[in-house]
Amino acid sequence: MAETSFIKNNESNDTGKTNIPKNIKEALSPQFVSEWGPAIDKENEGFRAHDCFQSMPLPAGAKLLPGIWVFTRKRDGTAKARFCVGGHKQILGQDYFENRNYCAVLSSRDNRILLALAAAEGFSVYQTDVVQAFLYGKLDENLKIFIKAPARFPCPEGHVLKLQRAVYGLHQAPVKFKQEVITWFKDQGYQSMNASETIWKKTHEKKILIHALYADDFLHFTNSTTLYKEFQKTFKEKFEIKTGTVGVYLGNSIVQDKTKFYTELHQTDYIEQILERFGMSKCTPVITPINKRLSTMTGDPKLTREEQEEYRAMVGSLLYLACWTRPDIAYAVSELSRFVSRPSKSHQTAVKHVLRYLKGTQNLGIRYSKQDGHSTQTNLLWGYVDSDWAGCPDTRKSTTGYTLMLNGAAVAWKSKRQTVVALSTAEAEFIAASSLIQEIIYIRCLLDNLGYPQTHPTKIYEDNATCIKWAGGAIGGTDRAKHIDLREHFVHEAQQKQILYLTPIAGENNVADLLTKPLPKSRFLMLRKQIMGY
Repeated sequence: MAETSFIKNNESNDTGKTNIPKNIKEALSPQFVSEWGPAIDKENEGFRAHDCFQSMPLPAGAKLLPGIWVFTRKRDGTAKARFCVGGHKQILGQDYFENRNYCAVLSSRDNRILLALAAAEGFSVYQTDVVQAFLYGKLDENLKIFIKAPARFPCPEGHVLKLQRAVYGLHQAPVKFKQEVITWFKDQGYQSMNASETIWKKTHEKKILIHALYADDFLHFTNSTTLYKEFQKTFKEKFEIKTGTVGVYLGNSIVQDKTKFYTELHQTDYIEQILERFGMSKCTPVITPINKRLSTMTGDPKLTREEQEEYRAMVGSLLYLACWTRPDIAYAVSELSRFVSRPSKSHQTAVKHVLRYLKGTQNLGIRYSKQDGHSTQTNLLWGYVDSDWAGCPDTRKSTTGYTLMLNGAAVAWKSKRQTVVALSTAEAEFIAASSLIQEIIYIRCLLDNLGYPQTHPTKIYEDNATCIKWAGGAIGGTDRAKHIDLREHFVHEAQQKQILYLTPIAGENNVADLLTKPLPKSRFLMLRKQIMGY
């Protein structure tokens, strides 16, 4: 057996303790072979079935890429072995090429839009996983990449393996698989709904089938069981798949009730895992995620290297939550992200405060429903925008906050410090509104492609009267606004084109305020209820 590296993948779904061999002798031990041998053999069977390798002597001057075995356990405890090629040793321009190594990744925003539509339309939602998906991608014939044979894979003495398929770990593996999927969709008469070609749709009379692609995982939305079964039949002829009704997708639990027309999205299990990981599973809950603004000018002690690494790991874990299902922590996580390079004790306390907040709200998620309480019209996009003027104590820059709502809850949101210093509240609000325009244009276009056109300008609630006047055209000739960058005038242009219109709202009712600053408990809880649909 050729020499191979072995590691344990420390994923959150790894449920058991694994003895990973340090060398070939240990890898051949009866204990290891008994536990992981079948999983390794299953992976190797896939390599043979897809004709992934060509055995040959190593050509003169050719180099070998390293290989590594990654061992995990599935949610049911089943052992899983994955052999990966060391793509980090590939050479740009020789083994792979720039702009040809991208992956099909549907954004969290687009996933939420599809789930919101599914709630209102009563669509059934299914999910599919393609088995050894990347192995379907064919490498260019003139590409010469060699590896040593994986453990337990038959290979003549003195020979190496030339790759013929896009084995996991290669730079080009994701795009090669995506090309296979795109070709299949086009051959079957599907139409792409977005520029990244990650959403595909087919209609027949009033029957609809929509597919969402994230790497090798699929979500399917349909109002026709017949259409979905036809898809399954033809898709299985090309790919080996595992499929079923939706449950846990990319770490998100999806709960549907088609009779009551609602869909819930939450990450309860993920929250439990990060609390356990950072020793906070028994902490005391708090009501709000952040109490005060954070600053670099704290004067408190810096963290040790180990504490800094833990801080960055905590913030990274929270970012995934804030991007997918928890807009209520978006402002806090945005603030914490500013200090990942040099966090201090006060920042460490603040990130643990967010974890304490999550401890008390583990089951909280987003809920989309047909009757959203805002309008009798379903599938109608609307939102809020706000800014906190000069709120950053270090730079005096303002914070942009906005959220776009669909069928009762947020599908898109942002909390981000502005790149320039605003000289007035109105200017800060106007900059915030300008950052919202591109998001609105994209979502309106996507909804239109999916068959849910927005026939009227998108209503955006804004609590600054001057900003609303400027958007309407009153900015011309105003000394207070003559210095504003031309790109900010995009707001006025968008309103003229009837893409959106700003409408006044009382400041205390502006949901986007939750994304710009720390709020008192009562107001935070009121706005959280509105943005998350509960």
